[in-house]
Amino acid sequence: MSRSPIFSLLALCAVASSPAFAAADSPSLRPAYTQCVEAAHSATDRQLCVDAEYAYQDGRLNAVYRNLQTALDTGEKTSLRDRQRTWLADKTKSCTNTAATGGTSQNGNANVCTLNKTAARADELEAMLASHAASNNPYARKASDAGATGAAASSVAAQDKGSKMDDLKAFATGGAKILDSQTGDLNADGQTDALLVLDPPSTANHKLGEGPARDVVLLVRDSSGQLKKFASNDRIVPCATCGGISGDPFGYTRLEPGQFTIVNGGGGREHWADEYTFKYSAEKKDWLIARVVRRVEDRDTGKQQRIELTAKELGAVTFGHFDPSTLPEVELP
Repeated sequence: MSRSPIFSLLALCAVASSPAFAAADSPSLRPAYTQCVEAAHSATDRQLCVDAEYAYQDGRLNAVYRNLQTALDTGEKTSLRDRQRTWLADKTKSCTNTAATGGTSQNGNANVCTLNKTAARADELEAMLASHAASNNPYARKASDAGATGAAASSVAAQDKGSKMDDLKAFATGGAKILDSQTGDLNADGQTDALLVLDPPSTANHKLGEGPARDVVLLVRDSSGQLKKFASNDRIVPCATCGGISGDPFGYTRLEPGQFTIVNGGGGREHWADEYTFKYSAEKKDWLIARVVRRVEDRDTGKQQRIELTAKELGAVTFGHFDPSTLPEVELP
């Protein structure tokens, strides 16, 4: 299967949008989604935009939910689980009602409803996680214990959060911007590390399917607690226009203790998705590719194909040396 988005060029040439597919309801929807919808010339094209953005937002929601489950105590975990179940039921009911009043575009309305509510829920849980982290910040607690007012304690927490973001921004050099960031224990040493996806500056108007790839950077804390760049790879996340009618092919990153996953996807009628998981090797003191899943689906016929490669098949390849172009492609039958 070719990953070139050129086959979607005709679809991108005609600009048509639908109110049902507007992104105004959720500021967290990516600009690439809006661009994709504006470039779509049919309901099928717009649905591909929704599908791609929903995959990203659903991954984002699942990642923050897992992080909360790790951070919260037993009682809070139970409460979060119950509230999540209630949210799922409310989302289904609300979006079903939207479909019922949507006329001929009912399916599109329901899908956009699901997308917007998923993105909004991810926003809520991310705010909850940030609040939990701030309340457990030792510097904020010390300020409070010393008799500082609530406003002063909040100021300390806000400054610490800003400092941490500044720490990450220090690794976005040469005009690059942080496209995505995740924090967690990458090497299972009990310290909080970070994973960044950096978007390099664009120096020209690139054609569809052309442009600089993104740089994925691993940041690990040293013995003094400072973040240091351990490794990077600019072969995993494609350029911003390399996803065809689906828009930006970058999906999301997921970080768990001792491992991380990167997901990409794109295409048009023939939609593809790749998932790469790396695990930390104490013996190698590095992250090795542990699992690759490649999928392709014909959105018109429903035909699908999937291949999964394990660590045994992939070999002992470190994150910094991993190159997806050396892997077998997945082809529709």
